[in-house]
Amino acid sequence: MLEARLRVEAGEPTLPFVVVADTQTTGIGRRGRPWISDHEAGLYATFASNLVIPPEQIGMIAITTGVAIAESLAETGVDPRLKWPNDILIEDRKLGGILIQSFGPDPRTFLIGIGINLEPSATLDEAGGIALNALLDTPMERKRLVRMLARSIGTWMDILATRDTDTIIDTWVGYSLFLGQEVAIVTDSETIRGTQTGIDHTGRLILATTDGERRFAAGDVSVGPRA
Repeated sequence: MLEARLRVEAGEPTLPFVVVADTQTTGIGRRGRPWISDHEAGLYATFASNLVIPPEQIGMIAITTGVAIAESLAETGVDPRLKWPNDILIEDRKLGGILIQSFGPDPRTFLIGIGINLEPSATLDEAGGIALNALLDTPMERKRLVRMLARSIGTWMDILATRDTDTIIDTWVGYSLFLGQEVAIVTDSETIRGTQTGIDHTGRLILATTDGERRFAAGDVSVGPRA
C-alpha cells in the first residue's frame, strides 16, 4: 500500500493499477495488527483506483471488495465466507483480509489492500489461518489470482458506481458468516451482543439487540453469546 501511494503521488502508472509484493516486512491488517507475509506464501496486493462515491457509502468499498473476492474464490471450487467488515474465511479459518485507505481530493484515490494466504505453513497454522492451495488439487498461481481479482473487482466496483447497493448487499448476504446468529461486537468503547441480521446501504452491520436495532460502522465480531 505504501508503494502504491508513492506511485500515485508520482503520477505513474496511470490509474487504475495493482502493486503485488513477494513479501512484506511491515504487513498490517485492521487496527494495525501484523499480517503474516512470508516470502511468496501469499498474495499481497494493492489495487489503486479513483472512485467517485458519496462519503456516507465509503464503507461499501470493503463490502464490495469482499463480494468480488468471494466470487473469484468460488470459481476455484472452495466455499468462501465473508465476516464483516473485511475478513475472508474458509471452514471458519481466516484465509484473507481487506484494508482500505484513501487520500487526495475528489475523486479520491482509494487503495484496496488484499492479503490472501496461498501456501500452508506452520506459522499460519499456529495463527489459526488457512491457505488456499491446501484446498485445491491444482495450486493457484499468484498471477492468475491477481487477474481473477482484477476482473471481479472491476465488475463489482462498476456496480457500486451505479449505486446498485441492493445487488451488492444481496450477494454479500449469500456469503455472510454469522448471519442470523448470536454474536458479540466489540468497538472501541463497548461490547454489544445480539443477532446479526445483515448490513445496510452504507456497509454498517445491523444487530438486533434486546434494546432494539443497532448499526455499527466498525468493530470486531465473534460468534456468541459470550460470557
